[in-house]
Amino acid sequence: FRAARPDVHVTLAYMRSAAQKQALANGEIDLGYMLGRFEHPDFRTRALKPERLFLVARPDNPLMRMDAPALSDIAEAQLVTGDQAEWGDYNLYLDELFGGEGLAVERAFETANIQAQFGLIRGGLGVGIYPEGLALSAPRDLHARPVDNPRFVVSQTIAWKSRAPSVFVTEFVAD
Repeated sequence: FRAARPDVHVTLAYMRSAAQKQALANGEIDLGYMLGRFEHPDFRTRALKPERLFLVARPDNPLMRMDAPALSDIAEAQLVTGDQAEWGDYNLYLDELFGGEGLAVERAFETANIQAQFGLIRGGLGVGIYPEGLALSAPRDLHARPVDNPRFVVSQTIAWKSRAPSVFVTEFVAD
């Protein structure tokens, strides 16, 4: 898009999916790039390639020493997750994934900030499950490995207002 429209200034801002939905509704942003599905009559969406989910833990965590940890082993581990206010949709999704396998997860700690989550994991207080992009941004002293189950992926979506999108938004989502 930048090559096709060098005259358009694109500003990127990190927001969790829930904050993007609110910002879209308030007209504060033109496009949202979020994890999971987003269905609302006032918005149009385009599904993007799903991302694999990764287990993030200290290298000395027993799960990281297994060739392919079973989902039941992961479910029994103390999970470090995002809090309900900011990560509620993602937490619900994890619950559904594990629940689909007849398992329930135990949350040890919840915090909105991803760096705080990585700090808790670094401190040996649990493990995390994150989309690949987030997992691979973990500090170097943590290890990330894909969850060995083809169902453990998360969808990605671009969303924009249905009514009168700008010509730039229309061009951006056309590719």
